[in-house]
Amino acid sequence: NSGGVLSLLDVRSTSKFKEQRLGKPLNVVNIPIDELKGRRFELPPRHIGFAIMVEAMENDGHLGTLEDCFGTRRSSRQTGDDGGTVNHSEQPRKRKREGQQKPWKVQGLISADDNAWDQAKRLGLLSSTLQTCGTTPLPRLWEPDLMVRDLLFPAILDAVTGKNAERATIEIWDLGSGSGRDVCFLAEELKQSLSSNQQQTNIANQVSFRVVAMDQRYRAKRNPNHGVAHEEECQQFWSRRGVGDLIECLEIDLMEPTKFTSMLEERARRALQLDSDGSAHKT
Repeated sequence: NSGGVLSLLDVRSTSKFKEQRLGKPLNVVNIPIDELKGRRFELPPRHIGFAIMVEAMENDGHLGTLEDCFGTRRSSRQTGDDGGTVNHSEQPRKRKREGQQKPWKVQGLISADDNAWDQAKRLGLLSSTLQTCGTTPLPRLWEPDLMVRDLLFPAILDAVTGKNAERATIEIWDLGSGSGRDVCFLAEELKQSLSSNQQQTNIANQVSFRVVAMDQRYRAKRNPNHGVAHEEECQQFWSRRGVGDLIECLEIDLMEPTKFTSMLEERARRALQLDSDGSAHKT
């Protein structure tokens, strides 16, 4: 867990999750097991522990998918003192080849059976509301880069809401944005911060922003030779989290300096132009 909050990955279907789910104080995220392999970039950092909730332990195929994704073996069922059933995973399998990434730190498997729900109800862990996309960011298992979180975001926020803030359209560029988690974080947090400031200052009403994700790996089609998210996957990721309209995706090869420089110069010229209403663009 991170920050003392236990994270839970719920791999049941979206319909099952909407029907019944765990909630606070747990940090719960639903990624259906059929989508898991294509959305592994949404998982926690590999050094942070988390648990997984699965359908009642009847589908060996689903458990095999979990083993393939996380390198974990099934263990036998264990029954707690109060009768609740929890399935704990064994230690991740040792990697046979050197140089492979360390496995995710899966701390346990929870079977979504009647005993588990009864136990969750007794502990007050059932969620009565389903959070949807709004101004408050949805729960996340993944984490942004620390520099983005601790340095860049505060600086941008001060620029758009501080005492010296000006009426402007802010454009933020992320070069080599990969799976798009950092640009998603910036879009989510700026959206929330500007919304909360509307009641305190009129600056928020005068500022708009756009985040531009740039990476050479963004392709119209998936490359079967690697698991890096391509453009369509990134757009789906941002849309699921309610910020798809705030992020632009560009395929840019940073190893071709001439083309890259020309693109930057063109965008900079457009960014410095005044809008028809007289507000300036800042990048």
